[in-house]
Amino acid sequence: MELSSGSTSSFGSNSGVRKLCECGLPAKVFKSKTDKNPNRRFYGCQLYKEGGNAHCKFFRWLDEEVIGWPKRVLAEAQSVIKEKT
Repeated sequence: MELSSGSTSSFGSNSGVRKLCECGLPAKVFKSKTDKNPNRRFYGCQLYKEGGNAHCKFFRWLDEEVIGWPKRVLAEAQSVIKEKT
């Protein structure tokens, strides 16, 4: 689910690829506190909730970033679960 219509960039870091928000700043990881998505992590503008500072509307769920071999492993696990139910 992406609420932002703008583009994003990423850059390398020691911990992997980091997202850049539409302000050009490294996106910050937040934790959802809603009933619908409790404790679900997401990327957002690091200026969000910073004392009235203007910020972009960048938003992206962190768990939608699964790619490569983890994505294949998840797909295989889901297939096995479906077969057993």
